[in-house]
Amino acid sequence: MTLRSTLKASLIKIMFILLSAFVLTACEDDKKDPLPPKTEPVAVDIALIAPTVVSTDGGDQVRISGSNLASALIKLDTVMTLVPDVQTDTYVELTMPAHVVGNYILEVGDHNESIDYVAPLAATQVSGSSQHNCVVMLDQSVSCWGRNTRGQLGDGTTIDSIVPLAVSGLSMVESVAVGSSHNCALLSDHSVWCWGQNSSGQLGDGTTTDSAAPVAVSGISTAVSVAASANSSCAVLSDESAVCWGANALGQLGNGTTTPSITPVAVSGISTAQSVSMGASHSCALLSDQSVMCWGNNYDGQLGDGTTTRSAIPVAVNGVSTAVSLAAGGFHNCVLLSDDSVSCWGDNSLGQLGDGTMTDSTSPVAVSGISTAVSVAGGNIHSCTLLSDGSLWCWGRNSDGQLGDGTTTDAAVPVAVSGISTAQSASIGWDHTCAVLSGNKAVCWGGNSYGQLGSGVGPQSTVPVAVVGISAAQSISVGPDHSCALLSDDSVSCWGDNSVGQLGNGTTIKYKNPVAVSGVSAAENVSAGSTHSCVVLSDQSVSCWGSNGWGQLGNGTTTSSTAPVTVSGIGTAVSVSAGENYSCAALSDQSVSCWGYNGNGQLGNGTTTNSTIPVTVSGISTATSVSVGRKHSCALLSDQSVLCWGYNNLGQLGNGTTTNSAFPVAVSGLSTAVSLATGWDHSCALLSDQTVSCWGENSGGKLGNGSTIFSTTPVVVSGLSTALSVSIGMDHSCALLSDQSVLCWGENTLGQLGDGTTTNSSIPVPVSMTGSASAISVGGNTSCLLQGTMVSCFGDNPTPYQLVPSRAVLTGP
Repeated sequence: MTLRSTLKASLIKIMFILLSAFVLTACEDDKKDPLPPKTEPVAVDIALIAPTVVSTDGGDQVRISGSNLASALIKLDTVMTLVPDVQTDTYVELTMPAHVVGNYILEVGDHNESIDYVAPLAATQVSGSSQHNCVVMLDQSVSCWGRNTRGQLGDGTTIDSIVPLAVSGLSMVESVAVGSSHNCALLSDHSVWCWGQNSSGQLGDGTTTDSAAPVAVSGISTAVSVAASANSSCAVLSDESAVCWGANALGQLGNGTTTPSITPVAVSGISTAQSVSMGASHSCALLSDQSVMCWGNNYDGQLGDGTTTRSAIPVAVNGVSTAVSLAAGGFHNCVLLSDDSVSCWGDNSLGQLGDGTMTDSTSPVAVSGISTAVSVAGGNIHSCTLLSDGSLWCWGRNSDGQLGDGTTTDAAVPVAVSGISTAQSASIGWDHTCAVLSGNKAVCWGGNSYGQLGSGVGPQSTVPVAVVGISAAQSISVGPDHSCALLSDDSVSCWGDNSVGQLGNGTTIKYKNPVAVSGVSAAENVSAGSTHSCVVLSDQSVSCWGSNGWGQLGNGTTTSSTAPVTVSGIGTAVSVSAGENYSCAALSDQSVSCWGYNGNGQLGNGTTTNSTIPVTVSGISTATSVSVGRKHSCALLSDQSVLCWGYNNLGQLGNGTTTNSAFPVAVSGLSTAVSLATGWDHSCALLSDQTVSCWGENSGGKLGNGSTIFSTTPVVVSGLSTALSVSIGMDHSCALLSDQSVLCWGENTLGQLGDGTTTNSSIPVPVSMTGSASAISVGGNTSCLLQGTMVSCFGDNPTPYQLVPSRAVLTGP
């Protein structure tokens, strides 16, 4: 971290303190000078060095102030010579290099300072309040930092901390909500746990006793989201009702009373809630019809109903009918609308509504200049929005630098946060803001009186600083509602829907973060089907998990499994592909075997009889790969031709007919195919000239030839001449190009084309992304990109996780 604006004033004070200390130590023989005794003048006199804690991934900046520094040699760990960014006689600025965890000596001339390198913590969500913050880590634990007078850091103490501390006993955390002096966490078993201040019953455990460690909220076992405010908390349940607990003097529990409750009570009239957000003394819910209702205090118009009359039951916000996400501030609220604009209402005393005025509004007003927002966050007196290009813009109060633009000037219209171009999410506290960047690194800016920036040092910052300690996939496969990744240690992690065990971790709990598949440590490739997944292991066996009603797990039964089971009789597999209710594997002798549902001949053995164990596909002896769709299958042969079999009502077999075939038939006109992809009811092939041809069903334009008419033979995808790979889902297709950009085409109602719109396209359109892609995978209505070791996904993200396109770093268990 760099200390600039406050340095001159602080140096005078610090020099006086050091001089006093020198006089004191000279008079007291029994006290040891912190520097070794000198018989001649000290060459370098350091008055200030900060920070003393830096991250192992490097990039933290240190400023050293003193005298005689112009030519001082600077070393780390006695041997590593560091090159300063700036070096003058009175100060030096340098960017610390990446280094391993440990305590080291930073030598500046003949003066030594201790530097601690700490390992990056991999954060997936950050949530902030007035004087502390919490993050959910990749391992689904929680860490908090800042003020701790009421136990809100959850580490069992009431001692403040300027660096993150692990919350005691919490694991499998889905999300965390931070209130003024308490926090609540949603766990993967749908319970809610809270800790910190409890004077109003905001911990929900039936008491009013503070707790410095998490306690379970009474009676909640089906929660899908949680929110916290000053002295109250709320949760949305799986039946889309909402419950709240804690303080209620202004009706913020929404149950028609002003009586506090130390256990959850139902919010009146809410039966279709998707999320809930809480302000200082009011609450709001986003409903399934994209309207918003609010309840509680309304002094500044924060209920949005055109009045300033408080209400102990929910009232409708005027004119909001297309909201996709909601954020409540202290005394105002903001919503992200489906057209990617943002509207706010309520208190506007310092410009926190972002409409260019400082006039309160009892109904929503549009935030100036925002048209590509993907999320919105509301703080006490400021607001922020994340844009599709990864930049972050904030408006409102800025007295502590919480807008992050390098100034302390309030702004009634959005200003860009300095240096942020890869933000994934943001959270706002009272006087500071935090964001998670690509690579799961957390940064904060603004006030820091209680260490809430997590940077390991004291002063505020008007620009983002790294949180101390907040810091590999090989391939990915995407199914309709879940995805899996093969990691660099040959394990597999999956995420998404898990209702029938398709994530393979021994549970049926949905996970929005990757979880390790049980017992898989030597995987070669992985395939995610509709409700099951399969993997080829290094011994060339195949294991599958998930739904098994048609025998698609291939183990001779129809019993579903939440953990991998071995497919019978397969010992020479080179690849596997999982479809709707069946699977196929290409074997080392270039034959193909399939198992599971066969009502349309998709097992390719000449019958329509289901099989719970693998059967050989007829007539194939030179297959190099196999790809499975909903009810049809295709194989790429060594002569670069393609054979398909199974359902053919829309020409998905590509042989010029619409007749089903239980035997493989040749795709017309293909003789130079190099790779193959099958979707719900269509197929595509990458050809040797780097063009792509597709055939079959064409709703939404998924064949990419500029039309929406199905084709029983291959048609050329428009405008593709440098494709490296192709992947297709239910109703859309994508191609990775040689310049590592990605183009997609077809259905786009859920944003699965990734171009920032929801407009279908019958020709390829570029995916809006930062950086370059190395692989693509498409399934259902979702698309994912591999960028280095990071996975980026966009498109459908079904309830209970209605989220904006997200990114996650995948690491081995």
